[in-house]
Amino acid sequence: MIEMFLGGLAFGLMMGILFTKIHMEKKQEELEDWIHEQDELIDLQNKFIEQEAKQ
Repeated sequence: MIEMFLGGLAFGLMMGILFTKIHMEKKQEELEDWIHEQDELIDLQNKFIEQEAKQ
């Protein structure tokens, strides 16, 4: 009986770790996308500033 309990506990723990790993990978991808978008915005701002400085 205790073996079933421990087996269920181990299974639940593994599923929790797997879910957390998948969730963290998704958040990492979202963060990398956000950083890329910020880099693009900074580039656009720099181009605008350069054009304003030329005028």
